[in-house]
Amino acid sequence: MPGSYARAISPALVANHGEMTDASLEFALSPDDLPRLAKLPFLTRISRTVAVTTLWHDTPDGALASRCLSLSEQRGHWRLEALRPAPTRPWPPGSPAPLIAEGASLASLPHSLADGLAPVAALRGRRMEFVLRPPSVEAPNPEPDAMAASAEPVRVTVLDGQARGVAAEQPACRMLLQGDAALLQPAVMELAGVVRLSVPRAGLAAFAVAVAHGNEPLPRHEGPPATMPGLTASDSIAMLIGQLLDTMLHWSAGAGMGATPVPVHQMRVATRRLRSALAVFKHVAAFPELVALSAALRDTAARLGAARDWDVFLGDTAERVAAAFPDDSRVRSLLSAARRRRQAAYIELRAYLASPAFRELEVALACASVLRPWDRESTPDPRLHQDTAVFAGMALAHQMKRVRHAGRDLTALPLAALHELRKDCKRLRYTAEFFLPLFPDKPARRFIKRLSALQEELGMLNDGATAAGLMAHLGRAERSYAAGLVEGFVAAGTVASRAQVGGAWKQFRKTAPFWL
Repeated sequence: MPGSYARAISPALVANHGEMTDASLEFALSPDDLPRLAKLPFLTRISRTVAVTTLWHDTPDGALASRCLSLSEQRGHWRLEALRPAPTRPWPPGSPAPLIAEGASLASLPHSLADGLAPVAALRGRRMEFVLRPPSVEAPNPEPDAMAASAEPVRVTVLDGQARGVAAEQPACRMLLQGDAALLQPAVMELAGVVRLSVPRAGLAAFAVAVAHGNEPLPRHEGPPATMPGLTASDSIAMLIGQLLDTMLHWSAGAGMGATPVPVHQMRVATRRLRSALAVFKHVAAFPELVALSAALRDTAARLGAARDWDVFLGDTAERVAAAFPDDSRVRSLLSAARRRRQAAYIELRAYLASPAFRELEVALACASVLRPWDRESTPDPRLHQDTAVFAGMALAHQMKRVRHAGRDLTALPLAALHELRKDCKRLRYTAEFFLPLFPDKPARRFIKRLSALQEELGMLNDGATAAGLMAHLGRAERSYAAGLVEGFVAAGTVASRAQVGGAWKQFRKTAPFWL
């Protein structure tokens, strides 16, 4: 629809002889930053402000939503789009909703729709259009007409409005960027340096419908990340980055609050999995931003880990010590100090999740998932365009070799070496889960089950060592007695845990690799 906010050069990327050209990215924008846009020297307004009203329709029982579909009407023009990602409709975070059909009337849509459709949500606001001169364009203050005619400038459409239902409304501000894929990354990062861009946790339709119903949008991705049969390695790494970014962002809302340990744990696991995915593919999907992304993810995981370690200690070792010495004031003092340390860790985490550094990380990850910079390298690795199953077998064999080497002479390994073995097992399990759908189901699940059992036993040893290490952060000499009790509990459990690790290792060693 000409002039519509939802207009896109393509739903995601348009291929031209195997190379990506035009692309679209969509971000949430803080409404407070709108006045800054008109003052940015590299952004030029090219249209007047236009009033926009969008109505979303569904049946009273949500028949379209149950099929992950959204139906919208704007000035008599109808659009049928994806509501959330689905296996048949992948939808990377940071990209517009995939368009399924559109037409000048409801009857013109070539799609089977439900009866009894009625408006369920609305958005009223304004639309503004700009062109952004990429950093590589040197000409100062180009004329708007010349810029609009050029193939280089990135087109920027901003929608600022209110999503409304019967009894609720919330602001909705989105920015759509369209242009050459090679220019979008620097354009987005330049904007992210001066205004507060973030990756939408839900598409605009899902957000508006959730506001109208008075609830939170459903997660864009649920369950472990996994690729699909028939994809190339390039497709798979883009899919995994997108799935894991969705999971990270979903849990980030609660991770800094500390109301329960679940959000920080789930976000930490997603962050670690994403680091593993980048490591697995780093030799074929290399691109200049990879090192910086990996470092930022490592920093994020460490911040999450600081809060998670106190959660695990207070929920396990501390409870056992308190139960054994219920009347000891020194133990109570230690536990109070531990709770204060946990609270401080969550305060620091909350500040980080609200910081420009975290927003820039999520924006950069979305750009990687949508724009696939590894495909635009001057000499892309030919393995990128092989079937993922071929790459998966090599990656799994490499990880398995590392685990077997690290586990030699298991009974004699010191705790530090067992900790390294646990990390190798974790990387192997994540890799196996990434590629699980590409191989026979039963052998793969048996392998992952036994590997998980080994990792769990190694994790018990590591939790004990972590608990002992946390005591050094509590300070105050009068707590040394209670800290000694904690270390005694840890030491008492180590012997039994090592025996259980040995049993789990034997079971795992007998399990045949499922990718051979």
